[in-house]
Amino acid sequence: MSVLSRSGQRFLWVVHHPNEKDSSAAYLGTAATDADPLSYLPEGFVERMSGTGLLVPLWAPQVEILNHAAVGGFMSHCGWNSTLESVSAGVPMVAWPLYAEQRLNAVMLSSERVGLALYVRPPLGKDGAVVPRDDVAALVRALMEVEKGAAARKKAGHLRAEAKIASAPGGPQDRALTVVARMISLHRKSHGE
Repeated sequence: MSVLSRSGQRFLWVVHHPNEKDSSAAYLGTAATDADPLSYLPEGFVERMSGTGLLVPLWAPQVEILNHAAVGGFMSHCGWNSTLESVSAGVPMVAWPLYAEQRLNAVMLSSERVGLALYVRPPLGKDGAVVPRDDVAALVRALMEVEKGAAARKKAGHLRAEAKIASAPGGPQDRALTVVARMISLHRKSHGE
């Protein structure tokens, strides 16, 4: 049974190809195969998930999905694009970082000050260790059902409202981009471009 199905929550899971040589290779799209990634799952798994989970091979329109009213949470690696998309959609996260800046983002997002994510952490003192599936399922349940999840949803809603204000015409994002565009224009003029 999958971690997500153990949570008792409905889910959509974008499934990538496995890669025995590099655990991040399939995630990064470097696995060269024409096989359907769902074919790597245990026999009958897709059917068992029917009604609870939707398994999608390779890719799904993440921004559109995050902005759907039925989405209550997002299990994310916490890359910056996914983080911004989740914040803009007002969706709280279960943070499960893989590498690079993702760990820093997960720590920040799960901090008491930000409170937008619940962090999947390996067992204490065992960085890189396998996280027990029941621990992950419990975090998913907590995000969807428990007080911690309610606080994260409230924070996500607040950040969504702030993101709308920031990106509105005349808002801070618009003004900052105007300044950058003017700087580029002045640079080009001063260099005869």
